Amino acid sequence: MHQRLMFFTTIVSILGVNGTGLVQSTNEIFALDNTFSLTINETRKVELTLDTKNGLELEMNGTSHLTLSGNVQNLADIKQNGSTQFDGKNCTMSRATLDLRGTSTAYIIAQDEINANVKGVSHVFYRGPLRKKTVENITSTVQEF
Repeated sequence: MHQRLMFFTTIVSILGVNGTGLVQSTNEIFALDNTFSLTINETRKVELTLDTKNGLELEMNGTSHLTLSGNVQNLADIKQNGSTQFDGKNCTMSRATLDLRGTSTAYIIAQDEINANVKGVSHVFYRGPLRKKTVENITSTVQEF
């Protein structure tokens, strides 16, 4: 199932998607006054373009996949559980904190700092200054790309 989201007012602060299929934004989402909160559950593929001034709270569960482009100012707080994939190679962030569990993978670019906590067989690939990393399994990695 392929779903396209068209926001007539592109100022959004919360988005949750569940189930299976593809969700794709056809225009840029702006979150100007609040932190943008995004929750993705189950077997869902999501492609979004985001511009937020007050950060991002992202929670991914199941076998979800997110491709994010745009700009996130302030803190991006990213939590991934299960077999999730986060592609943020085209999204510039100020600061990012990642918590990955299971067999998750994240690609992240941050200008000011990156903090990564990795458990299970998960992998973080980053560009930017790594401030702190915690790797709790020898099969997990945190490395530059």
